[in-house]
Amino acid sequence: MRIGKDLLAVFGITSGGFLVFLETKRTKDPQILELSQPSTSVGAFNNCHPVFSLHWSTHPSENLKPNQISFEDGEAYIVRKDIINIFTDGSKTDHGVGAAFCVLTNDIWAYQWSAKLNDNTVFQAELTALHEAVIYASHLPNHNTSKIHVDNRASIMASSNSKSTNEAARKILKILLSNPRIKVSWVKAHAGNIGNERADQLAKDATQHGQPYSHTKLPKPHIKGLIRKRMLEE
Repeated sequence: MRIGKDLLAVFGITSGGFLVFLETKRTKDPQILELSQPSTSVGAFNNCHPVFSLHWSTHPSENLKPNQISFEDGEAYIVRKDIINIFTDGSKTDHGVGAAFCVLTNDIWAYQWSAKLNDNTVFQAELTALHEAVIYASHLPNHNTSKIHVDNRASIMASSNSKSTNEAARKILKILLSNPRIKVSWVKAHAGNIGNERADQLAKDATQHGQPYSHTKLPKPHIKGLIRKRMLEE
């Protein structure tokens, strides 16, 4: 099958190979492409299996403003009085799962939030941090532009996809659609960005000392995995 501009979406991969579900503009019928070896264009998501980095994946949902979502690396914070920079992160350690965001305004750390999640996945922690960040940004004065920096591409892709089945991602998209002044940008993790490093540390600290956060539901496959694990332990 030819992979070109007609490609719309990638929905999943297998652990043994790369099982990619393809949907084209012409047929709207999902097709399956089995790839046994990763290509040179494979990019890695945080705490995920490698995922193909295709040209279309850098484009935001057609429902959002063109400049609301950015996947370009190196978009460090911009010191401008009319821009509020927010950095998010999620973390999972032996102590638990944490989510956090911090706000930088005029080189001053103006606000920070963190919480300890239940036995959730890192992806859920990333989405939780982003969700809390967009809620915070939506309550800022209308004359301010907020730029949220996220080091997890998967959470940005889910949150900009109008067909996402993830509840947190749908809530994020709804807020973004209502607030075009809120922008979300990918930032490379562990690359010396002070905002990203601070959010990372806050999320790690939250795995031990964060306030309990019980609003994030566990996905059914994850629940089944936990039950299976505990049954084996018994």
